[in-house]
Order: sequence, then structure tokens, then C-alpha cells
Amino acid sequence: MIKELLEKYGKIKKIKKWDFLYKNNENDQNLYFIKKWEVLLTINWKDIAIVWEWELSWEKSFINKTPKPIDAKALTEVEVLFISPEDFENFNSEIKENLLKQITLFISDRVYLLNDIINNISLINKNLISTNPKLSIEYIQNIFWDLIKIEEIYIYKTIEGAILPIFESKLNPDIQEEIQKITNKQKVFSQKNWYTTLKINEFTLVGKFTEQKNKYISNNVLIHSLSSIKYLCEKLDNLKNQELNNLLE
Repeated sequence: MIKELLEKYGKIKKIKKWDFLYKNNENDQNLYFIKKWEVLLTINWKDIAIVWEWELSWEKSFINKTPKPIDAKALTEVEVLFISPEDFENFNSEIKENLLKQITLFISDRVYLLNDIINNISLINKNLISTNPKLSIEYIQNIFWDLIKIEEIYIYKTIEGAILPIFESKLNPDIQEEIQKITNKQKVFSQKNWYTTLKINEFTLVGKFTEQKNKYISNNVLIHSLSSIKYLCEKLDNLKNQELNNLLE
């Protein structure tokens, strides 16, 4: 319903990949609805969430007429529907009431998604602590069993410019070629040709998986589990080093 209202009374705005939908220093008070693809939300250059299609973005600033405290960057070509505070004031009372009602209902529904995100983050941490590491796709799948179904997974570690494999679920020259292109940024979260790339400090993961939840949940669980995923990589790296030492002995 909120989408129908915005399509009827809002305006369309298109954002190129890597451009900003809004910045925290621009006093942007518009109401945005992501019509297609994804937007990364950051605070002080720290990633906090990914907003997928059919999602409102920071409606609080629109309702309170306050600046947005975050930056929103397009991870792909983005198209949004938006209403400015000035546009809203020109609507008649019936449209205003209906729009605010639908925003309230939309936010209420989102609470269930946030609960699911928190539960999945907790489950990942519990699985990491309670299980012994194994260099197998089955072990990694068991860590994320309720969130995603892993088809392929590749984990690498960069040491002084050299890229060393920790675990590869199968031989895939295309993945190895892609790894060589990854920049030295602290964190990279991207999706290309059904593969998701996640870079955390010296570790790089590339995976092909099917979401067990919707993309809003799966993307936000992943982005809020960076420390846990780094811990998983460290456990697997230590295990591989141990196995190599045993072989040499």
C-alpha cells in the first residue's frame, strides 16, 4: 500500500552506482522508498545496514522534520520514490492521514524482520562457540544453516600481498581470477553474478548461496556479523596451519 501511495503522489529519483542517495550533512528530510536494488547505510564510514528494494529509508527524519544522521550510498543503479516535506504539506488532509497510517503499518511489520535479524545473529554466534572447526563446506553450512544454503564457499587470507587459500569448496578459476581484482579496502561487500564477496581485514570470502530468508534479513545479518565471520576465518586458518604442521612433522 505504501508503494502504491508513493507511486501515485511521489516523485522518481535515479541514483548511479556509488553515488549518494543522501548524506548526513545535507539536511535531507525526504521520505524515500527503494523501488529497485540496494542502498548501503553508513555512519562515519562504518557500514551499518543494507536497504533492499521495497523498503523505506530513514522515515524518522521525514516525520520529525530532522536531518538524517547517516549516509546512504547506492551499491547498484538505484531508483527511488520520494516525497519531500514541502510536497506533503500540499496534500489534502485525507492523503496526509492515509500516508502516515501506511508508514506506521510498514514500520510495525518491520519489527518482525528486526527480531529475525537479531535471532539469526545470535544463532550464528552460538554455532561458532559450540562447534569444533572443520575444513569442510558442511561445517560452514551448519554455522549459517537457518540463514542461507551454501552452494560454494571460498576463503582466502592476504599476507604481504600474497593471497593464500584457507578453504575452497571446489576448483574454480573464475573465483581465483576475481580474488586478484579485490582492492585493499578494509571491508568490501558486493554481489556479482550470483556470488557475494565479503572482505574483512586480511580475510576474503566469496560465496554462492540461496537465501533461506528474504534479502533484507540475510544481507543485514551478514553485515552485522562481520566480527563473527572474522572469528570463523581465524578458526579455519589456525586449523589449516595445524594440519600443515602435522603433515610436515
